[in-house]
Amino acid sequence: MLRRGTVICLVIFQVTVFAQPESRNGTAELGPKSVDKAVMLSLLHTIGGMSMSAVLARNSEGRNADLVRFVPFMYGVVIGPGAGNLYAEDTRRAYRGILIRTGGIILATTAAASGLGGGSSEFLGTNVQTMFFIGALTTVGSMVHSIFSSRHSVEEYNERLMEPGWQFGIVPEGDAFRFQLALSF
Repeated sequence: MLRRGTVICLVIFQVTVFAQPESRNGTAELGPKSVDKAVMLSLLHTIGGMSMSAVLARNSEGRNADLVRFVPFMYGVVIGPGAGNLYAEDTRRAYRGILIRTGGIILATTAAASGLGGGSSEFLGTNVQTMFFIGALTTVGSMVHSIFSSRHSVEEYNERLMEPGWQFGIVPEGDAFRFQLALSF
């Protein structure tokens, strides 16, 4: 049986390892971002969360076993696909995808719960199977869209970077901070 602390550590490890900024010698640099890295981050966070849930499903027992399996799975489905958009600093697109996937999951879960209740096959005037299918399709479609839209987010970021202007960054370096200023004209 895995302890709750071990599971929390595994989730934190996965998030911190794959969410590191583009770096050279351990410090973040201002500059263009990689399209391939954005897509890979989205894929790794999505597949990583769902596979961690599958591993935990076989190895966890006890009172909180369902919660232990649920949290990494939901991370992989809801947040993971938007990791590439967050890497490209496109929070609007990332949060929009998170909201759409959350809505799809709520719709599918509500339909499944009303269908399992043994009552009518109608919920709010709609067939339960149709509602479940729409919720599941919305969630999966949004996952695929978020993973592959990270490419567009990085391209937009890199285009903005080439516009005339300036960027300022503060980078931790040991016990001190390093200031960076990038000018483009």
